[in-house]
Amino acid sequence: MLGRIYELREAVAEFLEQRGRRTMCRAFKSEHFQLSLAYLADIFEALNLLDLKLQGANANVMAHYDIVQSFIAKISLWLKQVERGNLTWFSRLNELFSDKCISEDLKRKIKGHLRSLQDEFFYYFPDVEPENLIYKLVRNPFLVNVEDLPHDLQEEAIELQFNSLAKDSFESMPLENF
Repeated sequence: MLGRIYELREAVAEFLEQRGRRTMCRAFKSEHFQLSLAYLADIFEALNLLDLKLQGANANVMAHYDIVQSFIAKISLWLKQVERGNLTWFSRLNELFSDKCISEDLKRKIKGHLRSLQDEFFYYFPDVEPENLIYKLVRNPFLVNVEDLPHDLQEEAIELQFNSLAKDSFESMPLENF
């Protein structure tokens, strides 16, 4: 929706002006609003793509884990890019800055929002850590270091790791079926 409003921003401004909404039109045309609209349209596009990936066929917890972990890593990348003044990923926002430098104030606001978004993902997905041992155990029980696992799982993990039939099955079938 925001992407469409961004695309039609000139028509929206014209509509507001024709309806006599001059104050609203001025606010809508302001650089601050246009930059905010472009940034939010880019972020919501990324969130919509994330949502679609999470709804995919044959989706499972492990696939979702990877997708969410990837998105959090992208947010970290975007933070670093914005710090350097690189808006390449934010296509709409970048379009508005094609020949200008991004202001420190805008950098600060975008970075604040991205950090807040990242914090929300960590809050709602607290186990999304690359070093999560349970995740590693489920992903590939034959590669995890048994001594790093909780004590109640160590013996079972050893039995599984030395089960040749299970190892062959693991290598020949999708994780969901294993």
